[in-house]
Amino acid sequence: MASDVSTLQIVVSIVVFVFVYAFIISEKINRTVVALAGAGIILFFGVLEVDTAFSEYIEWGTITLLIGMMILVGITNKSGVFQYAAVKSAKMVNGQPMKILII
Repeated sequence: MASDVSTLQIVVSIVVFVFVYAFIISEKINRTVVALAGAGIILFFGVLEVDTAFSEYIEWGTITLLIGMMILVGITNKSGVFQYAAVKSAKMVNGQPMKILII
């Protein structure tokens, strides 16, 4: 990783960060699209190089863990397990909100 960062790279990084955050907060555009567009702009202006971004800044173990969890939750959700657990716990405490929260 190069230690000398140009002023243009710093300015581009800050501007992209602020705009991406503003769009995510406004919820006018899907946050995934905004995040990917911001990453594309960072790569386009040469703030990061593609191989450096993929090899040093992406934690692939975390990405694969999240993908696996999303797949399992998606399958489990379709089976109705979460709805069953919610109804069962509500019946156990006779619908009392504070006890449902504790369970």
